[in-house]
Amino acid sequence: MKIFKNHNCLFVLSIVLFVFIRIIFLFRNGFILNGDEAVFGLMAKNIMECKEFPLFVLLAHYGGTSSCYILALLYKFFGVNHYLIKFLMVFYETLAVFLFSLVFGKNKRFFVFLFFSFIPGYFVDISLSFIGYVETIIFGFCVLFVHKNIISSKKWLIIGFLNGLGIYLQPIFLPFFILTIIILILDKTYEDFKRRIFLEIGFLLGLFPLIYYNILNPFATFLRLGSRFISHSLFDFKSYFYSLFHCLLSNLNWFLLPLFLTLAFSFFYHKKLKDDGNYKVLLIMSLISLVLFFPVFKGWGANFRYLYPFIYSLVAFECFLFIKMLEFDRKIAFLYFFISIFSGFISFVKYKKVIFDYPALTRFLIEKNIEYCYSNYWTSYPLMFYSNNKIISSPRLGDPSGFYDRTPLYFNIVSSVDDKCIIIPQDLKDKYGKRVIEKISRLNLKVKFYKIKEFEIIKFNYNGSDYNFL
Repeated sequence: MKIFKNHNCLFVLSIVLFVFIRIIFLFRNGFILNGDEAVFGLMAKNIMECKEFPLFVLLAHYGGTSSCYILALLYKFFGVNHYLIKFLMVFYETLAVFLFSLVFGKNKRFFVFLFFSFIPGYFVDISLSFIGYVETIIFGFCVLFVHKNIISSKKWLIIGFLNGLGIYLQPIFLPFFILTIIILILDKTYEDFKRRIFLEIGFLLGLFPLIYYNILNPFATFLRLGSRFISHSLFDFKSYFYSLFHCLLSNLNWFLLPLFLTLAFSFFYHKKLKDDGNYKVLLIMSLISLVLFFPVFKGWGANFRYLYPFIYSLVAFECFLFIKMLEFDRKIAFLYFFISIFSGFISFVKYKKVIFDYPALTRFLIEKNIEYCYSNYWTSYPLMFYSNNKIISSPRLGDPSGFYDRTPLYFNIVSSVDDKCIIIPQDLKDKYGKRVIEKISRLNLKVKFYKIKEFEIIKFNYNGSDYNFL
């Protein structure tokens, strides 16, 4: 058929399939925002209204805000809504994969989108839920594209800028930054003085927002990130490997087969591949991402979403390996391709996200005239976003010191009023529910209990210190 000989048509169809799968995923999960997305959405709204112009996520002292400014511009044209945030992330992920596909020839690019279409559902969810993560992949893959396709010595200015901006935007860009350093060593680029100057100027330009912010707020970024690592033991290797094994079995079980095949084929074809620059770069990128996952995993609260750079690096390596295997053994290559796609598809379909219906909770609170409340981080900010700040929710439940509180002003507002409530999500009921009820009982307060969807609501009137029950 003519369509299969038209590589541009196949490429466009593969992009359409990729976007379609992401949109289906969003519809399946109701386009519901999490805490981080809601923070970005609220910041974008404030930027649009010219109330603030932040360089970093509020009081986090890291996590660049370029996407907040893009969202603010979109809000100007289309109004404030949660769909824009989700569609922006679909665009970001599509752009990242498109940039990586340009590393290959025209007749192979559509395979790249097919590989990335069916990554494990858990990590598709991360791409469509954490805007800073997918930004990282864009800049990481853009570095690979620029290094591969631009010959001028000025490309080092671009590569330096992308690395500086990547570090400013998100700390988990670090694997790609280290990869760039290794590329420079392998390329012997630092021996050329002109290239080195271009690279360093570009890097400083990209890093300028972070430098400027830490001059105004001395070492705030480094102190904030350092506190997260120092508060955890980084040398508990037994716990790390047990947790990693558990993650692979629980979240990536169907993805293990292509993972093992990738290891086997890269070992088997190593002699044929070892002189290929892309092979070295992509293999090193995967290894760095996996190695750096350990301190990040331990220092940032044992969350498997920090495997995100590794999974994307691994799928990128799978794409390269398959395309190179087509030159050696087409039958084995296509067997590898179909096993990878099928395994990814099963992993994608089997993934079930736990959904918290924040829009329904928001409607209920407005209906009951409840305007002030406490909850956790992941509930408070969606409430404020969906209610357009008609509800003020302080994320101090379980965090009375406010380590994750982006806007302490909200705590001051909620603590200053008498009529308020505490909202306990279902997943925190055992951890905080009984404790909060016991503390409120000791204060002899009159309370009302409500239950809506996945949330329990405790409404009461109190004019003492809220630290008594948080």
